[in-house]
Parts: sequence; structure tokens; C-alpha cells
Amino acid sequence: MTLREIAAIAGKPGLYRIVKPTRTGVIIEAIDETRKRDVASAQAKVSLLNEITVYTTTVDGSVPLRDLLKKAYELYPNGNGVTSKSEGAAFQEFMAAIAPDFDRERVYTSDIKKISNWFNTLLNLAPEVFLPEESEAAETVKEPVAAEAVVEEPVIAEKAPKAKKAKKTE
Repeated sequence: MTLREIAAIAGKPGLYRIVKPTRTGVIIEAIDETRKRDVASAQAKVSLLNEITVYTTTVDGSVPLRDLLKKAYELYPNGNGVTSKSEGAAFQEFMAAIAPDFDRERVYTSDIKKISNWFNTLLNLAPEVFLPEESEAAETVKEPVAAEAVVEEPVIAEKAPKAKKAKKTE
């Protein structure tokens, strides 16, 4: 599972894996112990974690969430210890550790709380998202075929003639 497959849906708590698209939306699966499947309609605001950014005070103006999650994993491989019931200062300290230049005026404590909860959820239930991704180019590289290799001709099956229907005689 990668961050391209994981989404947050406005109005629904938690994270969801995108299973496949439908004509009216997408099939989602909860990333929790229940693994409950549901359909998110086309009107639902579905945000892939791979596409979310966080405001910073740098020249770029934002940093991708995937970079923050990787940094959090480097600093807190066993969890960050910040729970949803922690004080606001604990969330600010967590965010300052993973992104020291985040914009403190535009990134609210509720946003940091979501990021912290998402990090803990992914760490516990989908730790494979923190593993280094294989480059797509490496996957497409194949062994070269030797010049002496024998190439077999494809076998084409012949169709059997259809049986004729017997005519009824009256």
C-alpha cells in the first residue's frame, strides 16, 4: 500500500484505502481493525494523502505531507506519543520537530492533530507506506534476450466446424 492509495474523506473520521472507482464514486476500505468497505460518492471530498501539502514559511510556500510523514517516521519509528487527548502544545512540538518552518498562522492545531493521528494510524495499521519505494524504472528493466535464444511460433487453435441443425420433416 502506498500513499497514492490512501485518502482522507471530509466528514468521515479516519483514513481509507481506495479500492477501485465506480460509476458514481469510489469503493473505499477503512484503514482500521474493521476493514469495512463503503462507497464514497462523487460529491464527497476525497483527498489523497499523496496530494496534501502543509503551509510553510519557505520560498516554496508548502511541503508535501508524504515528506512530513517520512520525517516523522525517522524521528519517531515507534510512534510519536501524542494522542488525540494531548494538549495543544504537544501537537505544536510534534509539528516543529518534523517541519520547523511550518507556518504557525495558517496551520491550525486541528490540522496538526489530524497529521499526528494519521501518522499513528499508518504506523500501526499500514507500516509499509514508510518503506522506501522501488523506482518504477527498476521494475520495468528486464533481462536481455540472448541472440541464440529460440523463439517458438505461437500455436493457433483451429475452430471446429459447427454442427448443423437437423431439419424437421413434416
